[in-house]
Amino acid sequence: MHIDRFPMTDLPPLSNLNKVVKSRMFFIGLFLSFSLHIFSQNPGSTPSAMQEQARQEIQRRGLDEAEVRARLLQRGIDMDKVTPEQLPQLQDTILQVISELEAEKAQQTQRKPAQPTPPLQPTPEEKPLPAESPAEKAARERAERIQQKLKQGVSIEDALAEEPVATDTLPPVYGQHLFRDKSLSAFNASGDVRPPDSYLLSTGDVVTISIFGASQFDSQFEISKEGSIQPSNMPKIFLKGIRWGQAKELLRSRFAQFYRFAPEQFAVSLTTPRSITVNIFGETSNYGSFSLSAINTAFNALVAAGGPTELGSVRNIKVIRGATSKRLDIYEFMNNPAVQYDFFLEDNDIIHVPVAERVVAVSGAIRRPFRYELTGNEHLNKLIEFAGGLSANAYREVIQVKRFVDDRQVLIDVNLKELSSQKQDFTLLNGDEVIVRAIPSPIENTAIVEGAVELPGKYALDDTKRVSDLLKRGVLRREARTDAAFLLRTNSDNTTRLLQLNLDEIRSAPGSATDLELQPKDVLTVYAKGRYTDFGSISITGAVRDTVMNYPYTHDSSLTLQRAILLAGGLRPDANGMGLITRNNPSNVKELEYIEVDLTAAFGNPNSPANIVLQPYDVLEAMSRSTFADTATVRVSGAVRRPGEFVYGKNMSLRDALLLAGGLKLEAARNRVDIFRVQIRENQP
Repeated sequence: MHIDRFPMTDLPPLSNLNKVVKSRMFFIGLFLSFSLHIFSQNPGSTPSAMQEQARQEIQRRGLDEAEVRARLLQRGIDMDKVTPEQLPQLQDTILQVISELEAEKAQQTQRKPAQPTPPLQPTPEEKPLPAESPAEKAARERAERIQQKLKQGVSIEDALAEEPVATDTLPPVYGQHLFRDKSLSAFNASGDVRPPDSYLLSTGDVVTISIFGASQFDSQFEISKEGSIQPSNMPKIFLKGIRWGQAKELLRSRFAQFYRFAPEQFAVSLTTPRSITVNIFGETSNYGSFSLSAINTAFNALVAAGGPTELGSVRNIKVIRGATSKRLDIYEFMNNPAVQYDFFLEDNDIIHVPVAERVVAVSGAIRRPFRYELTGNEHLNKLIEFAGGLSANAYREVIQVKRFVDDRQVLIDVNLKELSSQKQDFTLLNGDEVIVRAIPSPIENTAIVEGAVELPGKYALDDTKRVSDLLKRGVLRREARTDAAFLLRTNSDNTTRLLQLNLDEIRSAPGSATDLELQPKDVLTVYAKGRYTDFGSISITGAVRDTVMNYPYTHDSSLTLQRAILLAGGLRPDANGMGLITRNNPSNVKELEYIEVDLTAAFGNPNSPANIVLQPYDVLEAMSRSTFADTATVRVSGAVRRPGEFVYGKNMSLRDALLLAGGLKLEAARNRVDIFRVQIRENQP
């Protein structure tokens, strides 16, 4: 059966949309009544097609929507409230009403003289429907998705529960998220389920009893209308109205009279819970009659209906059974989930979700800022409890409440600390917004020690009264400079002043005048001795085996030329024994000094005057012979096999040059070789 549902949350705020939807549902209901057998053969019909066919059928029979509606209302049938599940039972009555109207029309036609038929004027209900809005389209597509799931064998409650609710934001009231994020679900009627011991058995429940061991038995029983099951060769066992836990013990004792089995050889299971019809109304995403498995509680039924809307209450939901009514509180369920088993449903139970009467927001230094629904005498203290309590940094002396009074917004300061001490509460009204502020100032009763200490950080002034106490807490390092330290003190006007301290005097005479008393926000800085030392380095480059860059300089005058050469791996074979030191002037980095040194003498005799001591930032370059040699070339051209330019070597002959050029070609004139040479005389070529 195709269901065209239009959830209230999906409807646009148009004044005539309610009439449009009712008209559409009216015609769809008539269509299903006219042709249930046709629809079963054409399951792909869309709601719009069904509506058009029903309208054409009404016009063909000479009727209109208004008179059909009125006659059905006389029979107690309101088509706007009929659910798709009820249509098959009402089909005969609907067709009978239409037949009666057709007969009355025929009698009126026979009594009246024939008159020219005036042009057919469409009734207001027959006017073309307005163009489908985006919200209508979304509702139609949602209904079609639900219908597709129904064709696949999914129950109506599962189809509705699986369909996502159209919301892009977090539910505005705490507790509604249970129905949005699928924290709860509805159980279907198929498959073995494990009901709680509090489940109440009734007509239609199917139980399976199995015995294995010395006796063998396995059979299913459906509880009859009179409330009993009838095992073979045994008297009836009445189960209707008995809790599941009690029923299992009753069945065990009855079967033990006819069969032999050990306690672990007897099993009872609820194979198929009975189906019940639950009517859900009020502020829910979907409303109407729902066919559910009786294993579901009122909480699960609300899931099938999509849960309360943004306006719906989560604290005052009513479960109505006959003349009795029971209050369902989502917050109570969240604190104790076992509460749900107190809300098992019976056939034709009614669940009504009213509008939430008092919703209050809380934000700031609170564990779970949200909007909460309050009931009865629940006020500020209960709101804080629902929100998980105050944060550790909450400022309890001033909690602010924003409230609308006489068309204006006012701000109320509440001293929660005082209220708690007097065991009082603060009354909250609908729409109030509670703001819990954090502690406004940072921790002030501390002093800080930093620098050359093992344990830098903040220390409480309760146990740390003087500078000597702070030094004990921080533990001075071995390299700390103790003759000079600095204390930065913050004055009351937030300005600062710097005090120089002698830690040696303070440690030798703790509690003396030099051992100052600490004040809040004091910062003691102890510097290391190395802060006051210039750390230099040296570099060794050139004709050495391992270039050394920025080697730390030693201040004991032990870094000589000989040691520097050893640090660099020794001189290379191409070293000519000379070196050049580039020395920087520490007082003027732009001023350089070049010093020529004899590396051979320094390396050969460490005690010689040539083995001088290097200074910080010296750069030593060991000279290479190649640095002082010019590279000359000889060019060979003409009738040779490999003409080109070749490096000139000492004692190089003409024969050597021709060999490098690959020798003479066959056509070469061996009796003539021209040599061109540039000779330098008196610095002129």
